[in-house]
Amino acid sequence: MADEQNDPLFPNPQVVITQPSAGQVMTSGYFSIKGYDGSIWVNAYKVLSDNTLELLGGSVTPGGYWEVPVFFTDGSYTICVGLESNMSERVTFSVRVAFTVPRITLPRDEEIDISQPFTVGGTATPGFRVRIMTQGGWHDFGLSEPAARDGSWSKTLDIRNLPDTITIQAAHDAHGQWSEARTFRLRASKPIIQFPENGDITDVKGRISGAGGVSGAIVEVLKDFEHSFKIGEGDVGANGEWNVTRFVMDMPPGPFSIVARQIVGTVPSDVSEVRSFKIRPPALTAVTTSYPTETSLKFSGSGHTGATVQITVESGPEGAAPPDVVVTVGRWETTATNWPFGTYNLKAIQKVPDNANGWIESLPYSFTVEHRLPDPSDIKFTPEYQPTFSGKGSDGATVKIANPGGSTFPAPNALVSAGKWSSQASQVWGPTFKRNVYFRQFLDGQQSREWIELTVTIPPLAPVFGPVQEDGFSPKFSGTCWLNAFVELTFSDAPTTKHPATVTGTNWSFQRGTPFAPDVPHTVTVTQIAAEQTSPPASPTFTVYTPMLKPIITHPEPDSEVGRDVTKVGQDGIAGA
Repeated sequence: MADEQNDPLFPNPQVVITQPSAGQVMTSGYFSIKGYDGSIWVNAYKVLSDNTLELLGGSVTPGGYWEVPVFFTDGSYTICVGLESNMSERVTFSVRVAFTVPRITLPRDEEIDISQPFTVGGTATPGFRVRIMTQGGWHDFGLSEPAARDGSWSKTLDIRNLPDTITIQAAHDAHGQWSEARTFRLRASKPIIQFPENGDITDVKGRISGAGGVSGAIVEVLKDFEHSFKIGEGDVGANGEWNVTRFVMDMPPGPFSIVARQIVGTVPSDVSEVRSFKIRPPALTAVTTSYPTETSLKFSGSGHTGATVQITVESGPEGAAPPDVVVTVGRWETTATNWPFGTYNLKAIQKVPDNANGWIESLPYSFTVEHRLPDPSDIKFTPEYQPTFSGKGSDGATVKIANPGGSTFPAPNALVSAGKWSSQASQVWGPTFKRNVYFRQFLDGQQSREWIELTVTIPPLAPVFGPVQEDGFSPKFSGTCWLNAFVELTFSDAPTTKHPATVTGTNWSFQRGTPFAPDVPHTVTVTQIAAEQTSPPASPTFTVYTPMLKPIITHPEPDSEVGRDVTKVGQDGIAGA
């Protein structure tokens, strides 16, 4: 079957435009190009300045009538309708839109939740955009989409970083008159505190978090009834959750209540519902232990002023815990008495009242104390060849005295009585130079902390001086000394000349080759060197006498007869005798 629309025997009727008519002024940008006849389908075209065609749309032509909806702004236009083989005559017309003043009718409520999208809307000239600005023009929200054919329009405004009250107006872009102003009050929604929960126990900088925030806002956490007391703040994430990450002030130990508010741009919300919980004081970080007496221990340290410090014995020998103590100006101390020696495992806390006849306790601080037998003290020795050691100790304890290495013992064990002890060396030591001796006390299976070292130095005694043996003008000197000591003599008539003696075992002897002047006193000084030390001197005095000669009578001769008065003459007499 032949196509009648394209058959030359059946030519297409001429396409005719009935609206707009030539020279017609359209008062709305929205209208339809209408006409009749043509093919099953017709296209509407706008004739451009270079005589080319711009397609406006197409329409089916049932019954020979057609209609193409279009939109034009103000101006003069030429159009034609049809297909390439069947085009209407060209029609020139103009558009002079009668603009109406825009109106802002939405939202009806003047209280705006800034956490929700803020969409304004109203009526305006169909097909034209509306510009929305704050009254006075200090903030431009931009243009809406073109108003619909019924004149309705809407736009979602970005109201972040704006004051909490704004007044806006609308106008057609570049087409003059502004709408009546609408004033809106911006309000941020209250955030929700989720942690800690009511009645929880947390720390002075414990976790605080929640939900219900506006992405990008800041949530502040404040003390209830004292909003100038700011605990801290945090940023709201994309899902509305928030967490305090910047702390400003510690929450004080004890019962405590907080509220939260969020600030969106510059707009603060009302505060949230109150959340009440308990703040525990910080855990102690160190405890100092000292020993005022053998059976008492003093504990001390720093803490939270006003808190009560409590020490508990977790394990160890029998011993009552020290009394609780209140921290004053950041410091505390308490003393335990009558504690047996041994190892104690202790726990220390500080606590504050919860205002409900209970306590809020810190986390525990655990520590170990070795309450050991004290070291023997005030240890002394006598500088004798067989020294005696003495000192102070714990009543009933046994003090052991050891050589280096601890396997041999130079003196018997000593029992402490009335806080004192003493023990004499088991053997004669003689002269001693820097010999180390070690002391430790033991009691009921306990021992003092360490071996206490004592360095012993015993100088040699002065050598013993025996009787001077006469031998003319050079007598013999002798005596006793320490075994194999070095013995040295000096004499008053030559004090710078030193003479070593002959030492055999514990005996020494000496005879000077130079004779001494007779009949005048002389002093001999004798010292001995043993254990790297020189003894005190022995300094006896002696005198060498001229020998007593036997006088010889030279007159009268032996057996000669003499008278009653006779003078005797002789030799080898001693003057003055």
